[in-house]
Amino acid sequence: MQLSHVISDSFLTLASLGVLYRCSGQHGHPLAFVWGLFFGSVGLAAFFGVLRFADVHPSMITISQAFQTMASTLGSCGLVAGVCWLFKRYPTGPLITCTVIAGIVSLLVGVWLNVPAYFSILQMAAMIAVLGVSVVYLIKPQLTEHRSIAWRLVLAIVLSALATVALSMLPKPYAIDGFHYLLGAGVLCFGWAAMGHTENGTT
Repeated sequence: MQLSHVISDSFLTLASLGVLYRCSGQHGHPLAFVWGLFFGSVGLAAFFGVLRFADVHPSMITISQAFQTMASTLGSCGLVAGVCWLFKRYPTGPLITCTVIAGIVSLLVGVWLNVPAYFSILQMAAMIAVLGVSVVYLIKPQLTEHRSIAWRLVLAIVLSALATVALSMLPKPYAIDGFHYLLGAGVLCFGWAAMGHTENGTT
């Protein structure tokens, strides 16, 4: 058992699923669904990561990796769709349909290419897209609450980027824990942003 990894992955699990629960309780479709693709896949990948590091069963490695792949594809599409919906209310049906189709296509392409770097590039592209949208509304908000939501998203992106840096720069025993804690903090900020419009009175 790798206790420190179990604890840090548990933090990421609780952060992801806790935010998903809050979003589901406060929002109906489409926000809960599209954000759920992101929070749910990250949370499940972390949960099975806990079981993996606890040495429950070797199959936990494969299951955790499968949900990581889903987070990179369906989750990334859900993240971008959820952020876009925060700033502009798109019709529910088309938004969900386009998000699911884009996620499935990106997943199938990744499986077909079988190139590990593809999923990292896809995640990076999603983060850049979210950052771009956030900066636009940070500079020129259309509603009062847009600026505060944009700031929260920028903070979430910064923390997520630091998580990736920690994974590659920190000494090996601490890199995974640093990644989990920073990504968990980023997920909490994404959730903070996702619930920002209700805090500011937008429906």
